[in-house]
Amino acid sequence: MPEYSQEAARKFIAEVREDNGGITAEDRDFLLANRPSALRALQKTRRQLADSIKIVVDNLYSKETRFLYELIQNAEDNSYSTAIANGEEPFLAFKLYPDRIIIDSNEDGFSESNIRAICSVGNSTKKHSAGYIGEKGIGFKSVFKIAQKVHIHSGPFSFAFSHTQEDDDDGLGMITPYYKDAEELPRGVRTRMTLTLLDSTDSEERAAEFREVPDTFLMFLSRLQRLSIELYQPENAPTAIQYSKEEFKEKGLYMTFLAKTTRKGKEESTSQQDYYTMKSDIYNLPFDEARKDKQGNSIDSATVILAFPVDELDEPVIKQQYTYAFLPLRRVGFNFLIQADFVTQANREDVVHSKRNQAVLKGVARAFADAMVVFCKLPSLKYQWMRYLPEDYITDEFWGTLWTMVREKLEQTPLLEPWSGRGLYKPSDLERLSESFIAEDRNPLLPDLEDAEVYLSFKYTEADFQILKRLGTKTLQLSKFLDRLDADLRNPSGSKWRSMNNADWLTRICKLLSRCFMKNHADEHKRLRTLALIPLRDGRWVSSASGTKIYFPKTDDIFIPADLGLNLVRPMAVENVAWQELLSNLGVMSCPQKFVISLIYKRYDSTNLDNFNLYNAVGHIRYLYWFLAKDHSSLAPQVRLANQHGSLLKKGQYLYFPNEGDDYSPTQLFKQDTQLPGHPVNYLHENYLKAVGPEIIHNGRPWTRWLEELVGVRRIPELCAKNHVGLSKEFQYIVDHRSNRLLGTLKRGWAYYRLQIDSVMEGELRNKAVLLENGRRTSLLRTFLPFPKLKRIAAELGITDAYPFIAISELLRDEERLDWTFVKDLQVGIEESLDFYLCVLETFKTVNPTLKTAFARDQLARIYQNLQSRCSDGLDRVRDTFRHRVIWIQPSNRSYSTWLSTADCVWDGPQWLESKRCLKLEPYLELEHLFKVSLKTPDASQIDVVNDLLMLKSDCGEKNPLRSRDTGYTYNPEWSVYKSKAFAGLEDDEIIEEAEKRYDYLWQQYSHPINGENPESQGALCSTFEDSALVYIPKEKAWRPPSQCVWVDSSVKIPEKASIADTYPSKKTFFTTVLKIPKPTVEMYVESLKAEAKEKASTAQVKETMALICRLGIGETDLSSLVEDKVIPVKLANGESSFAAALSKEDFVIMENIIHWDAFKGKITVLDFSLEEIRDTRPLLLALGLEKRFSSKLVKEITDVRGGSQNHEMTRNLRIKSQAIARCAFHFASLSKRQDVASLHRRFKRAIVYVSDGIRRSLQITQRGRCIEGALSRANFHFEEAEGALRLYLPKDEVECDVCFESDLPRRLCTFLGVTDPGAPGIVGAVFRKDNPTVIDRILENAGVGQVDCDFAALDEELGTSEAGSDVETLVHATSNISLSTPSSVPRPCTPSGRARRREGQSGSENAEDVRDKIMPDPSYRGQQREAQETAYKRILEQVVNVAKQRVHSGVFESTGLSVGDPIAIKPLPQETIREAFPLRSQERDFKVGAAGELYMFEYLKGLGLPGFGLENWKSAIRDRVKLHADYHDIEKDNDRRAIADIEYLDESRRVTQFLIQRGHLAQRLFDSEEPLYHIEIKTTTSSDWQEPFFMSKAQERHIQDKRNEDGNSRSSIYIICRIFNLGQGDRTGMHIYLDPETKRRNGELEFSTHSWAVKPLTHPSMPTGNDFARAFATRTTRTAAANAWTSRDTGTNAGEKESKVLNFATFGSSNSTFGSSTPGSQKQAESLGGSLFGSNSVTSGNSAYTQTLPKSSIFGTTQPSSTAGIFFGSSGVSPNSDTSKSLFPGLFGSNATSSNSDVSEATQKGGLFGSGISPNSDTSKPLFPGLFSLNATSSNGDTSEAVPKGSLFGSNSFSANNHTPKASSTGNIFGKLTSSDASKGTSPSTTGSSGFGSFSSSTSNAPSAGSLFGTRAVKSSNGEILKSNSSSSIFGTAESYSSTRGGQFGTNPSLGNAHVPKTTATGIPTAATGSSLGTAAMSTESRPSQSASPFSGFRTSSFTPRGGFGTNATTSTSHDTFGSTEGESADKKRP
Repeated sequence: MPEYSQEAARKFIAEVREDNGGITAEDRDFLLANRPSALRALQKTRRQLADSIKIVVDNLYSKETRFLYELIQNAEDNSYSTAIANGEEPFLAFKLYPDRIIIDSNEDGFSESNIRAICSVGNSTKKHSAGYIGEKGIGFKSVFKIAQKVHIHSGPFSFAFSHTQEDDDDGLGMITPYYKDAEELPRGVRTRMTLTLLDSTDSEERAAEFREVPDTFLMFLSRLQRLSIELYQPENAPTAIQYSKEEFKEKGLYMTFLAKTTRKGKEESTSQQDYYTMKSDIYNLPFDEARKDKQGNSIDSATVILAFPVDELDEPVIKQQYTYAFLPLRRVGFNFLIQADFVTQANREDVVHSKRNQAVLKGVARAFADAMVVFCKLPSLKYQWMRYLPEDYITDEFWGTLWTMVREKLEQTPLLEPWSGRGLYKPSDLERLSESFIAEDRNPLLPDLEDAEVYLSFKYTEADFQILKRLGTKTLQLSKFLDRLDADLRNPSGSKWRSMNNADWLTRICKLLSRCFMKNHADEHKRLRTLALIPLRDGRWVSSASGTKIYFPKTDDIFIPADLGLNLVRPMAVENVAWQELLSNLGVMSCPQKFVISLIYKRYDSTNLDNFNLYNAVGHIRYLYWFLAKDHSSLAPQVRLANQHGSLLKKGQYLYFPNEGDDYSPTQLFKQDTQLPGHPVNYLHENYLKAVGPEIIHNGRPWTRWLEELVGVRRIPELCAKNHVGLSKEFQYIVDHRSNRLLGTLKRGWAYYRLQIDSVMEGELRNKAVLLENGRRTSLLRTFLPFPKLKRIAAELGITDAYPFIAISELLRDEERLDWTFVKDLQVGIEESLDFYLCVLETFKTVNPTLKTAFARDQLARIYQNLQSRCSDGLDRVRDTFRHRVIWIQPSNRSYSTWLSTADCVWDGPQWLESKRCLKLEPYLELEHLFKVSLKTPDASQIDVVNDLLMLKSDCGEKNPLRSRDTGYTYNPEWSVYKSKAFAGLEDDEIIEEAEKRYDYLWQQYSHPINGENPESQGALCSTFEDSALVYIPKEKAWRPPSQCVWVDSSVKIPEKASIADTYPSKKTFFTTVLKIPKPTVEMYVESLKAEAKEKASTAQVKETMALICRLGIGETDLSSLVEDKVIPVKLANGESSFAAALSKEDFVIMENIIHWDAFKGKITVLDFSLEEIRDTRPLLLALGLEKRFSSKLVKEITDVRGGSQNHEMTRNLRIKSQAIARCAFHFASLSKRQDVASLHRRFKRAIVYVSDGIRRSLQITQRGRCIEGALSRANFHFEEAEGALRLYLPKDEVECDVCFESDLPRRLCTFLGVTDPGAPGIVGAVFRKDNPTVIDRILENAGVGQVDCDFAALDEELGTSEAGSDVETLVHATSNISLSTPSSVPRPCTPSGRARRREGQSGSENAEDVRDKIMPDPSYRGQQREAQETAYKRILEQVVNVAKQRVHSGVFESTGLSVGDPIAIKPLPQETIREAFPLRSQERDFKVGAAGELYMFEYLKGLGLPGFGLENWKSAIRDRVKLHADYHDIEKDNDRRAIADIEYLDESRRVTQFLIQRGHLAQRLFDSEEPLYHIEIKTTTSSDWQEPFFMSKAQERHIQDKRNEDGNSRSSIYIICRIFNLGQGDRTGMHIYLDPETKRRNGELEFSTHSWAVKPLTHPSMPTGNDFARAFATRTTRTAAANAWTSRDTGTNAGEKESKVLNFATFGSSNSTFGSSTPGSQKQAESLGGSLFGSNSVTSGNSAYTQTLPKSSIFGTTQPSSTAGIFFGSSGVSPNSDTSKSLFPGLFGSNATSSNSDVSEATQKGGLFGSGISPNSDTSKPLFPGLFSLNATSSNGDTSEAVPKGSLFGSNSFSANNHTPKASSTGNIFGKLTSSDASKGTSPSTTGSSGFGSFSSSTSNAPSAGSLFGTRAVKSSNGEILKSNSSSSIFGTAESYSSTRGGQFGTNPSLGNAHVPKTTATGIPTAATGSSLGTAAMSTESRPSQSASPFSGFRTSSFTPRGGFGTNATTSTSHDTFGSTEGESADKKRP
């Protein structure tokens, strides 16, 4: 590099600047003065050049921080010869400060060519140079993404560039350097670059991005040895980051160690990552223009480097890695780093598709396979190398090719080890042993074949095997295992199968072999039956194919007797359940029970009794017990049993059970002892009793019972004699010798004996004398069994000796009583009965007549209770008893105890009742049935309570007996001697308490009448109160009738009335409703006010009474009697208080405002009311005729001014309004005061506006003939006319000026104009607030202000341009420069909207909205505007809450955003309301939109009743915006900075998790027991487009990455994005959720734009993707078809109907398509359905003059005018020209069709899970379920259009319009293409090749469809002939459709115009209805569109591209706020 002096360097920089279009200020001035045309030409050229530079800078790179990579790249490409010669280490250092970045390097320095390169575009010095990273020479321009100034100091050169959006250099500042002095460089630094940042507010985010420089960046750099980054943040300690690497070679691979050292303050940390690297050279690469040397020769070789990260254990680190082309490109899905010399795009962020890059990919694949071979030699990677393969398929087309190449190479490479560990095999040669093939010791169940190994080594994990499956490795097949089993059976050294020495091994292998008998294993089944696997009892092993019948040795676990001659399996074989199941599968059978039983019977034939033994006999009987039928009553007669001696019994002999030890068994009854003879009996042999356990019960019988009932073994003796006369000898023996066991013997056999006993024998036994316990004897029928309970009762009552208890030998227990019920037949008592207790009651009353003890009283209650439970057995006897005094009453405070009859009592009533005694208390609470039901004791009545009140009044000293009139109430004080004088001596409060009790009771009786009391009796109650004066007045100590009372507080004195409201405050309803006591009226208060005036009541009391009168409302004549009374409080000038009359001559003033009050306080007589009191009592004051006494009517205001300066800007703006002011004056002024319009116009055209601080006000008032003047004070406005000109003086102070515009200026101006109309100041103020003449004119027209007969133009010409000028030009100038409300000399603070716009990247000049606000903004209007905005926003919040509650009630979670047709649906708010609530794009507007969406989600979750969910879970910093809602008036913003989302909830109850599992958002298997923490971020828009992008901050992006659900594992925390759209549209408000958004981003469902942080939904959130979609499609189609029976339905169309009925599937519906959208053509506004992933957005206007096309983020599709883009699978059917459209059952992937104008319309159900419907031209049109994967086509007014799809994966669209013929031939497009014919261009062909899944076009041409995976589609125009579409190779069917039907891939759906019966024919996946599963939608172009507002048609467009990443190009519409733009975000925590 030649030596330069500073002067030479300065000249060189000036030369470069001049060469690039830079000119000096002197040159500019010269050209402007002398050659202006040359200057304009130069400026035009500069702008054209600058535009291209701006495009490069703005669009080349997606991230602002890309400059960092570019500068590192430049440093890597630089030369360091000087540094190396000096022994220095090449380095690059970054120092980041909040406002600047400093980059230092020791490279050799800049040369002339370097400087010229960075000052140009596409002219790099490194172009065509091998070994350099740079390509385009434009990377340096990336610094201007963040910098406004760049200073470079290198050697003698010191120069700078400056460029901002506000500069006037049009962008040339980036290439026109200028010289700049610089300080000396630090030692060791040869080049320094200083970047002065555009914005220093986002320094933290920029620092975070510096920290996130990939740790692998140094991996592939060769020149740079050291890279450091130093961060200096204001609030943090300095941070230094150093990157280093170390390399060496080991085991054929290079090892690279990357280290990152971070030092923050005193803390230092180092992280290290190790890599194995594989380098490989590639030769003979194809020629590429971007890879030539300096001589132009092709560079045909390159080096590939692969780096594989490992951890400290040398095991793979699985994480997606960057792909490099020397610089990091992006992560494409591979878990290893790739470095190769790829040819990249201009921004070096991705590669280009070229032959050279394809060849490089092949080299990468070879290098990867070579690396894996080496890894197989490393112990740590030998079994884990496959983990470096991608987890999923690579969706990117280019990099997906690499994955295919890698897979093909690995499939042919030996890389896998067998189980034996010998050698390596290709992946497809080995098979993995599943758990079924492995034994408990983890070895194979059977060994592998030595000469044919297939077992994969066990050292590969299951997860790794799942990866290997993609390379061809499979699971071991059962057939190969049978080969090894056969070898085992033939093993001469011993078979492992036949050894059977391990139960677990046997179980496992038997279960495995049993799989041979499952479906799809026919060959294995056949082969297994030929193997000898079955063991027999004789020791042989046989196969099931041997023909031998073999039986299991048991029948239901009961062994078959061994002597029956059957062939049975060895018993040990059935001990193992799995082996038994295998034997059963092999044909081993169970022997039939009947066959065994028949063999047993044969054994007892007389010829077979030889060789018979007792063991076999017992076995036979046991088998018969188990398997004889339940209904068998006896055994076969030949079967015999053996007695105790082992001999078979002869026929006719009886057997008895032996040795039963109870006293009543035959053994005990008939045994011989010293006193009694015995009785001979045969007993059963004991072996029979041991054969079956006593606990066994079979067929309802235990073993011994079965022997007794079927075999005849007996337990009891006979009762009757053989001739059935008298007792048998056995029983007579018992009566004679065992009489104490008589009843016990009968009890033991009563079930048998009762069949033998008759009346004679019963009488004989009943009359036998028996011995009692007390020693007496009596007949059996008079006795009671001595059960403990009966004896205990008798003992407790003291009457034990009175009862005849029979003596019995055994001890009785109460729980055995039921066993003795048989003795009732013998009339022996065994239980409590009515007779028993009647006897007890009589005895008890005799023994205890006084009941002095509590014990005796308790016993009596017990007797009552027992009688109550038994009195129905003898009710008459019981009633007769209680008519006598048998009811005992305990004493109380006012009575004593006694025995009473039922006539003296009531059952239920108040306890304070004194006229009768209430029984419903202790101890009789449980005796209600006895006293109330059985004895009919009544309840208390109103008569009883009124009698109590009369007693109260009488006892308290006042006698007022009932009058002669009969009221139905009587009182007799002699009724009960117990209650006389019961209330004597009570105090007042006690009297009130007692009275209130009775008033309450009477009110309850009145409200709920009982005891038959009727309205007549209730009327009698009122009469009784009136006649008897039963209302107690404590202040008077007297009783009054209701007519003398009034319901008001006693503080209000109403003459001749007793006030009782505060005496009985809780009895208002009783007194006012029942007793008709009136409430006070105005007349009463007027009288009270008069009384207060006479009594000289306090001013406060008078004010209170007046306030009460105002609350009641005042009629015209209500106060007429009050005007002459002195009831008005006044304050005299001396401060004294007085009262005046309304008609009095005393002069007083009513002060209306604080200004008047302060001016005249203490100077005049005024009304003694505060301003608030005047406001509250204004109706009364006006009614008294005091309107003329208000200060506004009496005070005169005089203003003057001192000093002031003219404000020319305000003056010009005022003169602009002169015409409008003149019109107002003419319209509002009265005829008498109306001024000449022309004169007014001239006066205001000459008006002058001044600003002054010397405006003063003087107030005057006249009282009592004297003028009183207030003190001078500052005023806000002065108006005068002097020297022939109007002069308006305004204050300089901004606040005072705002006040002036709010009230003073319009009011004073109207006074000047002679206008008295009260509405005029508002209209005049509006004129001053607006700047647009059209708007002003509309305002005046709306107010009824018409045009006037005046030639204003002539007047303006008369005045001359010097005074008036052009209104239009002046207005435009004013709009840009001036503000009347704030002088130019006074700074004005920015509005929130202004701040938001500047933050979003607006230029420094004020935007139009801000300027408009500053042109005479009337403060009153601002206040009204704010109030209107708040009202509108409050309506939106209320609707949001209602919609959320409705969704919770109906069970809807995700919502389509479309109306559901509910009769109680919540209607959309008017668009005016939404625009009023959200008027302008600003930060505050975005906050309010976001807060409303958050409120929706919060209300929804709250409605679910989640435990512990409340406001503490709402973490948003903007939630305080919802304060306007009444339920949230006190909410404040949340300041929890730990929160990472708007709503956070720990789901400990798992309610949310189950909710999401049930709706398919979470997997049951992963979240079955999890209790996640949910982070819910809400993104809201008012747009109907759910695909509209929203914004995520960098911090939020990091959070969603951290919360990703890795590898399908459940996580303890889950991040969810809730997208809420259609805000303010009622039940059309929609919501989609994106659970785990990071995974959705990787799956291509969400698109993150890194340069602006915009996120765009690309797919419907419910749409399955990949294999999930395939599985969902397969399962849902079958299941739904079976469950819902989707069949076609006919729907009649009635022109009178006005509503559209739909079936809402809320989970899947959406108003916008995921993979495309479409809008029909129309003569009116058309509605678009939002953004498209694979299609685009367009609007077809049909015959309309308006046609708009708005492309929205189309990835794979294109956008053409007059076209509609496609929706992927399934769409909607449209019914044109119909008042009523009905869509039936959208099925899985189908759609809905409705015909129009037909007598019969048929709707075909077509799997509309993802389908939708749009019904145009109906009074009520409601779209149905937009299609998930559908595609729409519309033919507009074409003669004939036919669409031929040809293999488009996601379809393409073609549309014919206006009778032209487009042709579409899709032959090479993967995702389809959108083609359209234009009316002006005729035929518009479009060709796409190699289509994957079919395409779609609309034209008149006939073309066959080929290679369509999902079918074809033919579309006929509405007026065309019927053409035919041919389809071939269609998997999911074809369809024909008429009348402009939209087409799609999966099934069809026609919509016929003017036809009677439309039908659909489709083939494909079968459903229950006609049509395919994955249907499409159709629309006739003759139909009118939906009446809903369109965001496309008839709107004006204003576009802007803000800087800073918070906005996109926006097109605003008159019907929607914005279209295509999204809400911005201003903080890390909250960006709505």
